[in-house]
Amino acid sequence: MHRLDRITSGLVLFARDAAAARRFGELFERGELRKCYLALSDQAPSKKQGWIKGGMSKGRNGSWRLTRDAEHRAVTRFCTQSLRPGMRLFQLAPHSGRTHQLRVAMKSLGAPILGDARYGGSPADRGYLHAWALRFPWGERIEQFRLAPAEGELFADPRFVALEAAVADPWAVFEAPAVQSAVQSAD
Repeated sequence: MHRLDRITSGLVLFARDAAAARRFGELFERGELRKCYLALSDQAPSKKQGWIKGGMSKGRNGSWRLTRDAEHRAVTRFCTQSLRPGMRLFQLAPHSGRTHQLRVAMKSLGAPILGDARYGGSPADRGYLHAWALRFPWGERIEQFRLAPAEGELFADPRFVALEAAVADPWAVFEAPAVQSAVQSAD
């Protein structure tokens, strides 16, 4: 039902039949299928939380860039915290599904994803972008899935493992009052 870039690990959603594929397509269109990603960067971002919004246009050599245009709009909500000195953990919640959206968003913050050579990330043993959690209504229930990263030297760091395990609800950080006030000022 969706794809991951080559540098991205994590959850992928599959439909078992055409009817389920249609239902998932409708959930995507209405913004009811929510995704949350984890990313690591060794660069300090221009801001610590909020929105990254802009048009996406094709650049050189297969790369994309964020523009002020309304065409091919990409919207991402994010927050970040220190993992250790010189290393930041990002939670990214895309509200659209554009090619390379999260990678371009991180670059626009001045904090490219570790291991993402295309968008200026420092060299690493892998690309540190992981599709971490999915949430969507299905029938009368809200289905939620979460998958911790299984590969990567930095994803195995005890500080990362402890932070990831301590999060009960991947979306709660985006609903906290401090984030809400920051989000309102960003709009």
